Amino acid sequence: MNIVKTLLRPLPVLMLAAGLCADIASARGFSMCAEHNPTTREMTLNFSNGCVSSSYRYLGHDIEADINQIHASIRITGGFNYEPLQHGRGIKKDCGGRRSHTITVPDTEARRYYVSHNDEHAGLIDLTAETGRVCAKPVSAGALHERNLMQGWKSVDPAKWSPKSAASLMDVVAPIYAGHPETSEGRPSLKIELAPWPGQPAMQVRITMTGYLDDSVSGEQFVARVEEGADGWVLKKLWNRYLCARGMHAGQWTAELCS
Repeated sequence: MNIVKTLLRPLPVLMLAAGLCADIASARGFSMCAEHNPTTREMTLNFSNGCVSSSYRYLGHDIEADINQIHASIRITGGFNYEPLQHGRGIKKDCGGRRSHTITVPDTEARRYYVSHNDEHAGLIDLTAETGRVCAKPVSAGALHERNLMQGWKSVDPAKWSPKSAASLMDVVAPIYAGHPETSEGRPSLKIELAPWPGQPAMQVRITMTGYLDDSVSGEQFVARVEEGADGWVLKKLWNRYLCARGMHAGQWTAELCS
């Protein structure tokens, strides 16, 4: 069964690890709104995926939310799960697949909460400035918006990249993960995700490598913007960040060099 998260168009995800296993999944954004009741001290989180065609069968959701009062953060994981129906003549232009989900959290304060989805920044909800429902920016469960890459990522100059272009998209980004892993020690893994660039005629390639043997860096992640031109696929933009193994950023992704 090909299960997809909030799918409207396929976003293939290729996962490679020690054994070269492969999986196909898809994702599309959903939105989150919050409301705080000062009398009961309850926070209500409402998740909605907007208009989804009834040509996709709803399988349920695996949405979870972790609210950290100390750090004033809301961490979201999961999404709405669907599978494409195999019968019929094309996709119905309706919203029969629309779904929403509500989570109520007791003993909370009205604060300014930073929202993340699968550890990616997804906006800010300020429950101190407004009453009633407050909504965060739409969350991307697949491709990252470029505005998200401006926070916590480092831009890499693509002018020095080689090859400049290639007939295959994967040939353009192959130098990123060439030589990984150096050894089977350290439980190395390699994950490659492909998705259309949000709102643009380009592809997004996200490459995650972990299991480095370096004392300070245990992994690295790249996001590449690749466009198709007359001479094949061309790398237009590139960002990266590091997974620190020690220091003040141990266990975290950061654009700065790990100490």
